Amino acid sequence: MEAISTIVTSLAVGAAAVAGKEAVSGLVKDAYSELKSWIKSHYSDAGTSLDQLEAAPQSKAQRVAVEKELSSTSASQDEQLFKLALRVSDLILKDAPSAIGSAGIIFEDFRAANIRISDVISSGAQSYKNLKADRDIELKGLRAGGNGSKKLKNSILESIISIEGASAGRDFNFIIEELQLQEQENKRKTWTPLAKFQVPTTAFSAQGFTEMLVLAIAETFGNQDHPIEFVSLVDMVQAKGHTTFRFSSQHADLIDAACNRAARWAREALQPDFNKDEARARGRDEIAAFLGDFYISLDLNFLQEMNCVRIRCNPRSKTLSISSFKARSTQAEKYPGKFETTSELLEYIAAIINSGPSVFIGDPYWIPRYSWVKFLANFLDHHNVGLERIRVNIDDPEEWDFENTELDYELGEKGD
Repeated sequence: MEAISTIVTSLAVGAAAVAGKEAVSGLVKDAYSELKSWIKSHYSDAGTSLDQLEAAPQSKAQRVAVEKELSSTSASQDEQLFKLALRVSDLILKDAPSAIGSAGIIFEDFRAANIRISDVISSGAQSYKNLKADRDIELKGLRAGGNGSKKLKNSILESIISIEGASAGRDFNFIIEELQLQEQENKRKTWTPLAKFQVPTTAFSAQGFTEMLVLAIAETFGNQDHPIEFVSLVDMVQAKGHTTFRFSSQHADLIDAACNRAARWAREALQPDFNKDEARARGRDEIAAFLGDFYISLDLNFLQEMNCVRIRCNPRSKTLSISSFKARSTQAEKYPGKFETTSELLEYIAAIINSGPSVFIGDPYWIPRYSWVKFLANFLDHHNVGLERIRVNIDDPEEWDFENTELDYELGEKGD
């Protein structure tokens, strides 16, 4: 979405929030009023169409009219205008998300359109007008510049790799060769997609889902001779018209165990004499049979859009715990393992999904691994984290890779 469209989207949703029946905070009202006043005082020709949009924020035609008026001005280079629009968006996402639908805008489109481009420190003058309009993403903290290959100008590969290449004193082509060697090494390993399973909330309450998860963990790890700890993800998605719990994990054997238990529950539920309370009681009996001498600690809630779940199972000390936790940061530098493990990557993904439109990327070459480069390139290009593209090593589920054929092709071209 073009930069001006982002501003107009913020205007429409802000107008819908202020005019809506639901009460909104004074912060939302003040932010919208300040944005509107700035446009009227600096781009007076857009005043009439802006008033018409305020009267009908759900009208696509009115949004197009405001966009047309602003496009004929220098608004695309007005940093303060972007800041005001993004403040409205941030507050809407936090305090009045229902206004997004009231303005006739899809929630995910709203989030994607307002991931901002800010704080880009470059070696040459750079304006909003010159930035790629199809990448409305916050490149906050990047240091642009250097002697990278001009053949990659405007490509996402240059954005990621050449940034640190010059300042670190490394030749750009050498970096490409290094990444190609990493990819060749990865091809010698066997990878499998991140495993997932889904169960409908109509069949499983949060408690029922948790009990099923405990049983699957016990079955998978309870008899091992070593402790295990990892992070997986739980969110709720729509599938065939139903809301479902979705569990995503690097451990395919755990997912298989959970799927088998869900299937068994479904078969039991189809029986004429099925009794839900009795079935739950049997489940608790199974937990006691599997883990009778284990100390079990459960602290789960599913309050985030994407929920981090830390799973620990230690057969030696006879302890099992499953707990929700808040992902530490969207700043990659806050992760001490530099995403060496799948668990750390999944935590970072949850932080991005839950953060709203603002993501601090930092120095991309801080992690000189091709898997990270592919992940970040996909994120910048497509505005999503690409859970379906994550691959884990069959022999070591905490080792991950990322499927990005577009970047593989581009790297191959540059290495020729």
